[in-house]
Amino acid sequence: MLSHSSPVAATTADLGVPADIDQASVTADWGLVLSSDTVDADLHWPGFPPAAQSIQREFCPWLVLGFAGSCLSSAVALVAYTSLVQVSPADIDCGVALPSGRQQLSCAQQIASSGEVGDAVTALQLTQHWSVNHPLYHEAQPLLSRWSETVLRSAQSKYEDHGQAEARWLVAQIPPP
Repeated sequence: MLSHSSPVAATTADLGVPADIDQASVTADWGLVLSSDTVDADLHWPGFPPAAQSIQREFCPWLVLGFAGSCLSSAVALVAYTSLVQVSPADIDCGVALPSGRQQLSCAQQIASSGEVGDAVTALQLTQHWSVNHPLYHEAQPLLSRWSETVLRSAQSKYEDHGQAEARWLVAQIPPP
C-alpha cells in the first residue's frame, strides 16, 4: 500500500501518469521516488509472491462474478420466501382445504373474530393439532389461549344451566396445554 511517508521506486508509466506531467510534481504530491529503471513488485500487489499475483489476476473476475451470482440468487430466494409467507387474509378462501399453516392461522383468526363460541371451536380445530416443532406454533399459542378461554366460559355457563353434555363436549374441544 502506498503511503506518503515511505518512498517507493516506480516509473511514471507504471503509475499511469501522463507523459506531459512533470516528475517533480508527482514526487512532491505522492512522496514517490520515480525511476525509469524498475518498478517495485509490491506496488500493485503488496504482500503477494508473483505466482499468487498471476492466480489472483486470473481468478478475481470469476470470484466477483460468483459473489454477484450468489447475491442475486439469495435475493430471489428471499423474495420467493416472503411471497409464500405473507399471504393476505383477503386472498384466502376459508371454505376450501388450506395447504399452508399460515393460511390455516389466518382463517382461524377470521373465523374467531366474531366472538361466537362455535367459531372459537372451529378456530381451535384448525390449529390445535400443531406440534411444538411447527413454525407457527409459538405465534398461535396466545390465540389458542384466548379461544380456549372463550370456549371454557361458555362451557361453564352451559354447566350452570344444566347443559352438562354440551359443557363436556365444549371442554373436550379445548386442546391440552
